[in-house]
Amino acid sequence: MKTRYLPILTLALIAIATLSANAEVILFSGQLSDNDQPNAGVFDAEVIWGFDAGSNVLTMQIFNQTSWPNDYTLSELYFNVSSDVTSMSILSDGPLSNTSLTPNSTAGPFGTYDYEFDMGWGNWGLTNGNDVTVTFLVTGSNLDTLDFFTGLPTGGCHDFSCNTAAVKWTQGPCDDSVYAGSLNGCVVPEPATVGLLGLGLAAMGLRKRTK
Repeated sequence: MKTRYLPILTLALIAIATLSANAEVILFSGQLSDNDQPNAGVFDAEVIWGFDAGSNVLTMQIFNQTSWPNDYTLSELYFNVSSDVTSMSILSDGPLSNTSLTPNSTAGPFGTYDYEFDMGWGNWGLTNGNDVTVTFLVTGSNLDTLDFFTGLPTGGCHDFSCNTAAVKWTQGPCDDSVYAGSLNGCVVPEPATVGLLGLGLAAMGLRKRTK
């Protein structure tokens, strides 16, 4: 192999390693089930997830980013999966207790999702400013990261028809609760994916020049 191709190969390997290390991100804010609640700046949550096809383990890091003094507890996460997923079960729930994973659950006006991860019975959950990492064992065929947080809910109000996932906060200032949908109804692209695309185009251009 000619030495002038070594820098390109090195960059490609670094980009692929970065892509493997990165995870998908989905944000929750703004589209609330109750318009009487405080503005969207109060209700913020984030889920970073990745899937290991070798072990069939789905990992989620869940953040409750609600603002003080509206100290809402993040109690439930609703999401869809593709038809490749046969079943899921909780492998580890970290410091949480009394968690459960229920299929075909309804998130208020946001409709019914394939799975609801309840972060603890009796309004237990994730208090504001905290995060937790949980893992799930998944069964199915041809599984990859794109099999999670996919598709739209069923049976929801038309105002909430574009959310690939939803969350629920409880124990607000008036002992109330509120649902929120995924921000812009979509998943944030991986920076590494964009980087690999640019690297590929650059390599193609260099190959054309060397010819």
